[in-house]
Amino acid sequence: MSTWIDRQLSLQVAYRIADEVSSRPVGDLFNAMDRFWADRHLLTESEREQRSEAEHRLSAELDRRSIPLRDPAIEAAAIADIRARILPAAPDLETPT
Repeated sequence: MSTWIDRQLSLQVAYRIADEVSSRPVGDLFNAMDRFWADRHLLTESEREQRSEAEHRLSAELDRRSIPLRDPAIEAAAIADIRARILPAAPDLETPT
């Protein structure tokens, strides 16, 4: 029962974030999107429609801020691995040139 309550509370927080998009930091917007994505298979048709509208508000705000969307299915470790392969290694500041 507590898992269901925890899920409902975290969804309420995500919906509140979606209602206050312009005053929230980017991390909150992504956290709300992750919450909606994680529960997508547990929602009823009505809840899916609400989630879609909330995700649209979040996406529009991220777009307004020129922040690219990411796929929440990609785990943080995979993102770090991709960054490590794409971005050059930081120069060694201890070695004189």
